Amino acid sequence: MAVVWLLLFLLFQLSNAHPVSSEENQDDYPNKFQLVYQWHTVNFTWPSHRHYKSVLHQRLYIPENVFISNVKIFNDTMYLAMPRLKLGVPATLGQLPLEPEVITDSLVTPFPNWEMNTLGKCSCFQSVHSFEIDLDGVMWVIDNGRPSISYIRNRNGRICLPSLVLVDLKNDSVILERYVFPNTIVGADSYLKDIVIDDVDGGYAYIIDNSKTNPGIVVYSRRENSAWKFSDSRSMKADANENQHPGDMDISGNINGIALGPRYTKENEVIERYVFFSSLFSFKLYAMHASWLRNRSISNSFSMMTRNIIEMGSKSSYSDGMIMDEKGILYYGLLQDHSIASWDSFTVNFSIGHSILAHDTKHITWVERFAFDEANNLYVLLTRFTKFAMKVTNPKKVNYKIERINVGANSYLQPSENVTEPEPSPPGGSNSIKAVRVILMFLLFIITSMNEYIFNVFH
Repeated sequence: MAVVWLLLFLLFQLSNAHPVSSEENQDDYPNKFQLVYQWHTVNFTWPSHRHYKSVLHQRLYIPENVFISNVKIFNDTMYLAMPRLKLGVPATLGQLPLEPEVITDSLVTPFPNWEMNTLGKCSCFQSVHSFEIDLDGVMWVIDNGRPSISYIRNRNGRICLPSLVLVDLKNDSVILERYVFPNTIVGADSYLKDIVIDDVDGGYAYIIDNSKTNPGIVVYSRRENSAWKFSDSRSMKADANENQHPGDMDISGNINGIALGPRYTKENEVIERYVFFSSLFSFKLYAMHASWLRNRSISNSFSMMTRNIIEMGSKSSYSDGMIMDEKGILYYGLLQDHSIASWDSFTVNFSIGHSILAHDTKHITWVERFAFDEANNLYVLLTRFTKFAMKVTNPKKVNYKIERINVGANSYLQPSENVTEPEPSPPGGSNSIKAVRVILMFLLFIITSMNEYIFNVFH
């Protein structure tokens, strides 16, 4: 009878099990990460002091309304995205030296210049939430075009269409290409939130559309100069009753973070890689083969695509941005846990195999986005997004920090070693826990059956 009670106890524990890490109680974040930059509010290198005073007076520049949403690095320069989510954002792309002269409140220089950040001029950058830089020094900029809904409510202005702009950083930041997305693909309530680049077949971009009504992944082929979109309500929408984003902005809790895994060789010698993604207000991590997204005909087959979306498992918290390194390590934030986590996609089950890189309730606020440099440093952008969204940003506090740690690997963009398919293959949810639970239930059934048999024989 004691064995039966033991099995029942184990089943109860497994039914309430939640994947955690043995390192979850770490509070040594300041000792691990090096502070690179921090801002109370973001200010710029203005043409003159008179111009600065003028835009302040006209409220064309409202310091607390400038939000840093992404950071990337190329050579010795750090680039920032600052979407026009509110009034008073004079530039949506900026740049800084990678090694700062001043750590706190350094001035940001508009990229590539002030003119290319002119609001209302559709040949210029309008509202950039994210971008990526490939190994050839081409910056892939996703420009949402129109300013945010809250901006339009307050000031009538020309609305530009969402576009993908390719900028040559090695050649005086020349615009190589500009692709304007058709409204049949990027609709009226679309919000292009993040991007990863795949260098196969001339180059592809996989772009997160955070739309409230039709979230999905937009695929752009540079060789074909065309785009298409795949949507799936099961994996790309927020959890039930969690879609409303705080504050008056056109950002939802739907699909939000994306990462591209390293290449691996399948059994049939085909080179493949996984695309990982997650919604802002969802605990689930999903994955699918990149080749499926690139195949336009398959992408248009909803039933075929949804069957090939893999549920990797659950996180202990919601996440915003994520990034994969060249070795297949996924880095992501755990917002409610004030943590930065990692997971080796080639070795362990996601549900029970992630580890906590850093945990600190004071220093780790909102983990916004990640970047790599050539020296194997992982950069983390930390913000106070909730305060910003609720319009209670305190300019006396540090609201943005960029910090780094050496992780011994470079970006997913780097050519990876020729490895075999991840083993074990990506599981559907907490399969290892489920399997143990099934075995225990079977043992419980056997033991109770034997007890009943023995009772009938001897009584």
